[in-house]
Amino acid sequence: MKINNEKGVLLITSAFLIIVLTGASAMFFGRSINEMKMVEREMDRLEAYCAAEAGFQGALSEIGTTNYSGFINTSNFASVGLSINGNEVSRCSATKTLISDNCIIIQSTGISGTGYYMSRSLQVRIALESVFSKYFLFADTGSFSSGTNSQYAEPLLDVNDEDGDGDTTEILVDANGRARVDADDDERALMYFRGDWDIDGEGVKLYGNAFVEGDLQVTQNKDDLDVHGDTYVQGNYVSNGQLVIDDTYDDGNDQHVLTNAEAEGALPAFNTTFYQNVNSIPSFGTSPTSRNLEFVPSDDGTYTIVNEYNNRNYSNLINSYHLPSNAIIYVNGDACIKGTIAGKVTLYTSDDLHIQGSLTYNNGLDHADENHSAAYLAGDVIYFNDQDMTAEGIFYAGQVSNSGHANDASRTLDGELDLGGKNCFTLIGNRILKGNSFMGHYAHRLYLYDPYLRNNPPPGLPVSAKVISVREI
Repeated sequence: MKINNEKGVLLITSAFLIIVLTGASAMFFGRSINEMKMVEREMDRLEAYCAAEAGFQGALSEIGTTNYSGFINTSNFASVGLSINGNEVSRCSATKTLISDNCIIIQSTGISGTGYYMSRSLQVRIALESVFSKYFLFADTGSFSSGTNSQYAEPLLDVNDEDGDGDTTEILVDANGRARVDADDDERALMYFRGDWDIDGEGVKLYGNAFVEGDLQVTQNKDDLDVHGDTYVQGNYVSNGQLVIDDTYDDGNDQHVLTNAEAEGALPAFNTTFYQNVNSIPSFGTSPTSRNLEFVPSDDGTYTIVNEYNNRNYSNLINSYHLPSNAIIYVNGDACIKGTIAGKVTLYTSDDLHIQGSLTYNNGLDHADENHSAAYLAGDVIYFNDQDMTAEGIFYAGQVSNSGHANDASRTLDGELDLGGKNCFTLIGNRILKGNSFMGHYAHRLYLYDPYLRNNPPPGLPVSAKVISVREI
């Protein structure tokens, strides 16, 4: 009986062990299954995120790295399958929403997993930035010279009456009496020099920030030289006079090193075919011809009428053209222009531009707004010919002939050399030039910053798409 009892205990013990081991195996097997499912789910999440990124990149490639303001591709990015070894594992799609002239939102979605049950979405904010509307002055030349009494931009006004004297039109100053600029760098006038910035005369003032890829040089022993802002210089500071660099804020050193990451590089090339294809006056883009044009607002003030004359004295009208409210004019040749702009207009000439009189907006504000802005783009030189002149907008001179200066005030209204002097020149807006400037014929030169151009650019300016932020939604 004892032997049989021992066999019974052994049998029960073995059965118990089998049950325990089976249970443990089942538990571990179940845990392994769950872990595999978790891994698969995480893989699906990762694939969905990668698909969403692919959708964003696809939409961004459709926008392109270089486009033109007013002509951004805003069509949705179609759904695309993503495959591994020929097997589709996920899909992506994206929408584009233009929320302003200089910002677009991409919302991309990626789906993955069996039956595509896993979905993830990204929202990407893209800045559509142009050096033509960003910089108050952009000089793409080996050296740019600033002569006597050149003033760039303006100091802040005491619009909030911080000193409590009731005058909101006086200049805002710090405790030492130095004129102030905006504390926010993004609100300041910006000047960019691809080479040296040479300060040759006295009384030169900048109310804003300067970026210099070469040297910042005071070439002569001159005084009364001020940068009311910050400087970013890749080369050296060379001063033979007294140059004061101070933005009046206790934010550390106002002299910085311009890094390669901050450098802009060369100006984008113009695609003449683009301007020919969107020309609001197609006949201007045919055979090379000199045009004499005057801009006149429509009766309702919403668009511009272009009057064409047969001579630069504007004595004989030969044609009139009614533009759309957003217009691009391409002239194959050079053009003499003056007048008042209603709506948004960009004029691009393959050769020279002769400014025969003031160029202003019809809004009466002395600056651009959401319905008024203009750009005047010359393939070669811009000549400012009138004795007294106000010019509002963006002015680009490509100086393809490499003869003389990109901006030149040495001519008369008839195009002859001006042997005398001129009076007052005021530019409210931006100057973009490939070459130097020769504006010394004007006894008084005032260059004023128009911050509204940055958010209200005219059509047809080269822009680049830059990612500002990415977030999952």
